[in-house]
Amino acid sequence: ALSDSRESARFEVDTTAPRIESLSAKVEAGQLHVSFTAADQFSNIQRAEFSIDAGEWQFVEPVGQLSDSKIETYDFNAPLPATADAATAGKDAASRETASRDSKKKKSRAAPAADETPAGDAVPLSQEHVVVVRVYDRYDNAGTAKSVAH
Repeated sequence: ALSDSRESARFEVDTTAPRIESLSAKVEAGQLHVSFTAADQFSNIQRAEFSIDAGEWQFVEPVGQLSDSKIETYDFNAPLPATADAATAGKDAASRETASRDSKKKKSRAAPAADETPAGDAVPLSQEHVVVVRVYDRYDNAGTAKSVAH
């Protein structure tokens, strides 16, 4: 009986995603301050990206400005995104004023309910922002994490 064998050159298979540790996001002086550490046990961190409030993904450099290690630290500031609520605030204010006048005409005929709030009292918009980061290793395995900034 004949038999044959052949040994290939060594190759690596990495299917583990990088870990994102100590993700912190805070609103400071009208900007978001974000910091985190990315670590991979098998290969170097290749790149990192972030998204604020489900916006576009943006590239971010590590503190050392070069992704060449299995552990990278990130610390950066990002501008707060313009919200649709702020863009339509003027329109909403005019609509509320018109509705308020119409409502006052109707209320003058009927007694007000106990749980009604005056038309001029506006509930403040939420100041929370969701920050999502994703990190890729050399073999394009991705790790993700999110934080809510106040």
